[in-house]
Amino acid sequence: MEAQQILKDFPSGPLDRYRSRASFSWKDMALLLDGEDCIKLRHRIWSEMENDPLFRDNRDATSMEDARRLTMERIKKLWSSTTLPVEEAIAKPLLISAYITSVGMYDWSLSVKWSLLSTFQVAAIQGLGTERHYDILGELMSNEATGCFALTEIGHGTNTKAMRTTAVYDKAAKEFVLNSPDFEAAKCWAGNLGKTATHVVVYAQLYTPDGKCHGLHAFIVQIRDKFSKSKTSSCLVAH
Repeated sequence: MEAQQILKDFPSGPLDRYRSRASFSWKDMALLLDGEDCIKLRHRIWSEMENDPLFRDNRDATSMEDARRLTMERIKKLWSSTTLPVEEAIAKPLLISAYITSVGMYDWSLSVKWSLLSTFQVAAIQGLGTERHYDILGELMSNEATGCFALTEIGHGTNTKAMRTTAVYDKAAKEFVLNSPDFEAAKCWAGNLGKTATHVVVYAQLYTPDGKCHGLHAFIVQIRDKFSKSKTSSCLVAH
């Protein structure tokens, strides 16, 4: 497709005299750098936002809680959109970046929250999980469940060797018991943990019953009910 069919001319203004001095077509340059598919996706996203009253303005967000509520409503609308089907995103990964930046040009808080809910924990489970995790992966990808990625700890950020949260295997119960032994070992800076996520990918040091540490492993922990969003009694979430 020709550049002129995708990209519109800028409205006339004070920059006209500078644009006229260019020795190349900015439209051809945009197509060369971004590619036709990414440009078309951006314009589809912006067109949908422009025509949807939910994205018109932020006047309803008069407090932090209102802003969070409005952002989540917008995320749900983005999820329901067919602008970027999962199959197309997998086949053309650059479209994911184009999607994130396009939404970010409207509102970066919306873009970051969408990205955290839609990609981080899904990618972790896809890369580290097995067939046992397909059910929760499907729930996350269909947005029936929402997730977050809990690696960093207060005392040492992302220094993975220094992580102190533990996952001890209970042989009798046949389950792992996760624990952050003190404040410095608490998981922190995990986007969506405070209010939104129902499931968390938690990184912890794995200990077997013989007391041997097997290093850092990822565990899926449910912290809220998928429907009521109420927290489970076995964890403490502060925000």
